[in-house]
Amino acid sequence: MAAIATAPAPSATYEIDLEGEPSADLVARFAPCRVARRPAQTLLVSADASQDDLAELLQRVLAVGLPLEEVHRPALPGYVVRVYGELDDALLRYLRWPHVRLPEQAALLLDGPPARLHAVLRDCCRLGVGIERVRRVSHTSAAGPKA
Repeated sequence: MAAIATAPAPSATYEIDLEGEPSADLVARFAPCRVARRPAQTLLVSADASQDDLAELLQRVLAVGLPLEEVHRPALPGYVVRVYGELDDALLRYLRWPHVRLPEQAALLLDGPPARLHAVLRDCCRLGVGIERVRRVSHTSAAGPKA
């Protein structure tokens, strides 16, 4: 009987934002992963914002010179705007959007196939390390990086 050929799992770089500092054991187990520090951030979140509402918020964010990290539309209606720094109450009143403050975090940068990512996430859960967000930041295959 002929063996069925299977394609190797694609490799990627994943960024895993953690709610605490990963232990040295966790980092060593998945070497050569890299650990980066993320400053405190503020998420401005509105489930019922229109594009006009978003444009108005972005104009205010840019007017006061806030460092904007990310704007995205989640699966539900609305928008999430992520800015660096823990914004004070006066600035949050000026922006007029619901918000969530995120403390300083650690980010693991991990290269490898999805099975390696699953192993890291499993160990984080087992060790009680909170996971805030996981993103694939690059994707590679046998043909090279995907644009």
